[in-house]
Amino acid sequence: FGDYDNDGFQDLAVATTRYGGIDDPDYLYHNNGNDNHWIMLSLEGTTSNRSGIGAKVFLKAVVHDTATWQMREVSAQSAYCSQNDLRVHFGLGTAAVVDSVIIEWPSGIIQYLDGVLPNQVLDVKEGIVSSVRDEPSPFGLTVFPNPTHSIIQLQANFKSVIDKLTLEVYSDTGQIVYTISLSHVASPWQYSLDLTKLRLIPGQYIIRISDGRSGEEKKVVFIE
Repeated sequence: FGDYDNDGFQDLAVATTRYGGIDDPDYLYHNNGNDNHWIMLSLEGTTSNRSGIGAKVFLKAVVHDTATWQMREVSAQSAYCSQNDLRVHFGLGTAAVVDSVIIEWPSGIIQYLDGVLPNQVLDVKEGIVSSVRDEPSPFGLTVFPNPTHSIIQLQANFKSVIDKLTLEVYSDTGQIVYTISLSHVASPWQYSLDLTKLRLIPGQYIIRISDGRSGEEKKVVFIE
């Protein structure tokens, strides 16, 4: 499988084998696609191998009104005598923006992107942010102190009262470790969160707030 014409939809190439002297033809099936959004990431390792083989890519987007995580891994071989496109492909459905991308490189480097636009082939070099949100932050979220030994303070400003604000904490592998929904949140907003009570291990986490239409994230480092 691979997108040979770069239109965002996976095509299929079939290489046949010869049995009994019969030379079967090869086949190329083109995917005519649809109106869904998509994104492909082409990884280039620097500390890791150049092809990024072994890298895991986690992606979060709101698809059909549901926040959804997907994961792809760059593989050197897909099956016997076959190889898929090394670029990782994600179907995004109705998502107008990719909220979060987390790349775990084989070297151990963890790379973050946010606010990435869909319907593009995005080149990402290990350790270099290739695409970031180029629009103003929606909430002006601040998180402090950072790093922290326990408690972090969150502050944000909203243009109007938010009926439902969702606060989420993600590990650096993209797993959600805490979530809470707050009703009728007005500006200026302040919230205190004790990471020790969440029984988290020291490391890097992502704090995200969202009103269901847009969201904003900050990285926080939790130390002993």
